[in-house]
Amino acid sequence: STGACFSSFFFMATIKKISDDRVMEFARSRAGIKTWIEEVLSVKLSPNLHYDLKNGVVLCFLMNELDPTLVPLVEKPDQPLRAKQNISAFLKAAQDYGVPAFRLFEVSDLWEGTQLVLVIECIIEVSRIAHSKGFQIQYEPASVDPELSQDEIVLIKKQMTTIKVPTNQRFGISESLMRRKLSYLAGDPQKLEKLERAVTQLQVSWKGQKARKEFVMRARAAAYRKRVIDELLATETDYVRNLDLCVKIYLNPLKEGAKKGKGLISSEDIHIIFSDVETILMCNQQFLMSLQDKVSKWTPCQCIGKIFIDMSHYFKVYANFVVNFSRSAQLINKLSKKSSAFANYLKDCHDRPEMKKLDLPSLLIMPVQRIPRYSLLLKDILKSTWKDHPDHDDLVVARDKVDEVATYLNEKKREAENIASYLKLTENFVFNKDTKQIVNGSRKLLKNGNMMNEKGKEVAIFLFNDVIIWGRCKRRDLIVKEVIPIEDAVIDVCANVKKLEFGFQLAKKEKVSARFFCKSDQERGEWV
Repeated sequence: STGACFSSFFFMATIKKISDDRVMEFARSRAGIKTWIEEVLSVKLSPNLHYDLKNGVVLCFLMNELDPTLVPLVEKPDQPLRAKQNISAFLKAAQDYGVPAFRLFEVSDLWEGTQLVLVIECIIEVSRIAHSKGFQIQYEPASVDPELSQDEIVLIKKQMTTIKVPTNQRFGISESLMRRKLSYLAGDPQKLEKLERAVTQLQVSWKGQKARKEFVMRARAAAYRKRVIDELLATETDYVRNLDLCVKIYLNPLKEGAKKGKGLISSEDIHIIFSDVETILMCNQQFLMSLQDKVSKWTPCQCIGKIFIDMSHYFKVYANFVVNFSRSAQLINKLSKKSSAFANYLKDCHDRPEMKKLDLPSLLIMPVQRIPRYSLLLKDILKSTWKDHPDHDDLVVARDKVDEVATYLNEKKREAENIASYLKLTENFVFNKDTKQIVNGSRKLLKNGNMMNEKGKEVAIFLFNDVIIWGRCKRRDLIVKEVIPIEDAVIDVCANVKKLEFGFQLAKKEKVSARFFCKSDQERGEWV
């Protein structure tokens, strides 16, 4: 059914009822809000506040200082239309920030200066909301009465009389009741038809206003979307440039020296330090070209999601580099201390003008950070891409695929760290053909401890997430006696043996392998 909603308003006062004290209260508020804006933006405004606010630039910067995502694009106010677009952008930002509709003003109110009282009240409301959200700089009215001419006092009073405050009374009318009321008002069918046409035109006007509002919202989203994509392009350009310098300035001379047998470091060390940086560079050069092509033909409906979808599989070439990064950093540090020639080489490269003071570790950490950065940028782009935009669905897929790559890289890194940790832990383990070591990237140590076996000899037991390893301690080594898969292991309490107490037995597929005796019942309880 079609419904109609009506809001009733009442005028606050006539000029005669507005006292000079109330005008002076407003003047103090205006002076206070001027000071607040100056403190927030660290600028000095002129005595004519209307002149400073008229083009909307100060207001847009003010909102972005409170929340950088509120105004995506501040127009250069060299034309009235662009200045009015800035004012519209401020009003939309203020609404999104929480300013109620009755506190908002019209663009013409500020542009033409016909309702500066409402403009000031709107900004004061913004300051109050900012304070409620934890913004540190707080608005306070001026403590001293500003000087006002008689003409200014009259103008303020006049503007105050036109401010409308909403009542809380709202009601709806059903279509049938509306027709009965129209019929009663019209008195005859011909007049009723005219009234129905008038109501229809009113509905069309309302729908047009709604469409214009939607257009403004999309224009704002499109501007923010373009700003994020410009950031993506700028950072990608810098990233590829820096990787190219890493290869040309740092890597290539070292490789050439190693080939001639006069290298500062060995080919093996070069590979450990730089890993797959050349492959990553080629991958991202291709990605950058695709991105530049799209941005060079930019329109609000341009799509970039497909680029990420196509490249997501190739981003997995980062895996070896990410896994190797810690080892690379350690080796650079070790070689710099060991070889003064290598340390001087790194310094000479660092001091070259084109390097802009970027050292080798700073360059090598960039690929580690890049994939997570893509993930954040894609989420930001998707946030400002409306659902019926042609790029929306591809961006959703692209975001998920890049997140999958990030997860894959983290898993590979975690596996490498687990393997390194396991190998370090077991470097003094002595395995034999029956207890051969099988390295598993997902293996994690859960618990270990030293105790006595039933012969009174010291043994050690290591509980991992997939196996139990135990053996006899011999000086600094552990002679591994058994490696039992966790799914085959059974641990249970066993009886005391001579003076040995608090025992438990370890069985493999119900066949007892060994018995261990702890120092206390509490320690045994941690194992059983």
